[in-house]
Amino acid sequence: MTATGEIFDQSELTAAHPSLPFDTYLKVKNLKNGYSVIVRINDRGPYFENRTLDLSREAARRIDSEKTGVVPIEAVIMRPSGPIQEGQVISGNPGDRRVALNAP
Repeated sequence: MTATGEIFDQSELTAAHPSLPFDTYLKVKNLKNGYSVIVRINDRGPYFENRTLDLSREAARRIDSEKTGVVPIEAVIMRPSGPIQEGQVISGNPGDRRVALNAP
């Protein structure tokens, strides 16, 4: 079960984030190869330092990170489902953390 109560499905384009509102859509771009995918936030996590997003297997496959696991990303909010706080971390890696600025 996900934090939203849905049954987790690795074949869906979903992701976990520690604080973004559920049903927020993110365009996630692998900064190593430029591949991107749009995912829907439906769970909480990851709970590892320096990680801001946990993709489903299918979403990871689409940006070619399924085998490597952790890659530098950029994430852009496509459609917020609720208020996003200014300064809220939305993506990044140890050297590059993107935050929401003047988000709607």
